[in-house]
Amino acid sequence: MSDVIRFLEAQGASPGFNPASRQAYVDAVDTLAIDEPQRQALHARDADALNALLGGRDRMCCIVMRYQTGESR
Repeated sequence: MSDVIRFLEAQGASPGFNPASRQAYVDAVDTLAIDEPQRQALHARDADALNALLGGRDRMCCIVMRYQTGESR
């Protein structure tokens, strides 16, 4: 897992994380040992750029279907 993903996961899981605290976020990003383009994308909060830098999927779909028992409706 990349340091960027680990960082984002930790930020999202932290009950004390305040996305409005811009300086705390910038300071946390600056401590990461990551490439400069990744750092810039994190600073800009540019999800599309970060996704491209990390080789993520362009699109992801999720289908949720209701479980049915043997009864038909």
